[in-house]
Amino acid sequence: MSNFEKISEEKMENVECKLPKGWPEYTKEEALDIFESDRWLGRSFRAIVYGKYADVEEEKLHEVARHAIASDMEQEKYGSALRLAKNLFESSDYNYGHITQEDINELEKLYLVQKLEEESEEKKKMEENKELWKTREPKILVDADTTFKDLFKQLDELEEIFDEDEVPFAAELYDNIDDKIAEEILVDMDDSKRSKTKVLKYFEKKGISADDIEVYLPIKIKK
Repeated sequence: MSNFEKISEEKMENVECKLPKGWPEYTKEEALDIFESDRWLGRSFRAIVYGKYADVEEEKLHEVARHAIASDMEQEKYGSALRLAKNLFESSDYNYGHITQEDINELEKLYLVQKLEEESEEKKKMEENKELWKTREPKILVDADTTFKDLFKQLDELEEIFDEDEVPFAAELYDNIDDKIAEEILVDMDDSKRSKTKVLKYFEKKGISADDIEVYLPIKIKK
């Protein structure tokens, strides 16, 4: 993009800078330190905001913006480049790098193509995985470290391959285990708790043995 490769002679009007609403305030010296560190840590928009507040030269702020976008594009991080470009373009106070609507449009096209390619690759992997899943029995595999989040992820994958009645996890919880336990697992347990709660340890605390788990639920315990 030409706007990211050449330095414009345009200068932004030199006015007293105020930080965006809600941003923490620092002294000019502290803001300069933030600018110097954030520009190298990839927090480019934050660096520019505090750089302007610290009275960093306009051309240096343009350089930070251009370098950040060019770096992201070189690494094909089009989403990151687009976010920064939009933040700059949509801000009348921090439109550094001389971003134009044409630049935004170009980045959006690159990002869209990349997303479509990623989705296509993901779909291809899913189809390959489906073929592998078909070679195994419709059982959820668990071990000592398997959490309920892992269990439900497997269940979702199994239900894409097998009929629901071939992997009747919810129905068998109610029919063969206990209504209250079923409600805890299926209704009360949020994502945060599911990610922290280990399946075998949970059932053990409820007095349900490993043998019963394998007999009464569509679960296979990995030894």
